[in-house]
Amino acid sequence: MGIIQEEKQRAYVQHNLRTPLTVIKGSVDMLEQYSGTNVISLEKEKQILMRIQEQISRMEQFLLEL
Repeated sequence: MGIIQEEKQRAYVQHNLRTPLTVIKGSVDMLEQYSGTNVISLEKEKQILMRIQEQISRMEQFLLEL
């Protein structure tokens, strides 16, 4: 595989991970904003935040390893 092809693949992967990361981070911010309200149970809110934060860390680590 040529260098140009590898660079295109890397750019594609990075773009397609950064976009969801941005959305996930925004979701975390929104959940934190509604923390303690009756819109969502506190326990469920904590579970969602933990799951999202784990995925953010996982994708960021993947990007660093590219």
